[in-house]
Amino acid sequence: MNPDVLTNVLLQVPALAVVVYLVIHFFNYLKSSREDERDYISRLTKDQSDIIDRNTQALLENRQMADETRKTLAEMRVVLEQRIARMPVASERIDDDDSIV
Repeated sequence: MNPDVLTNVLLQVPALAVVVYLVIHFFNYLKSSREDERDYISRLTKDQSDIIDRNTQALLENRQMADETRKTLAEMRVVLEQRIARMPVASERIDDDDSIV
């Protein structure tokens, strides 16, 4: 075998080893970055789900409070209408100058 060919082959082996090493580490980096991305998306989805659950609960509580307020206002209206109905009718006459005679 020619010594120049042997020298060239021996010089290319370390370079090839470095390329293989870099390719392996690049693929490992891609794999770990995909896992990190999956973890991030999973956490983000869980956080958004929690926010949606809290907002839904708050909306339900607001609706319940609004229903209670409507009920209270309806009861107050009935009471006020009853009190107004029991009040004596004013028999005073109002003149043009808005004074009660």
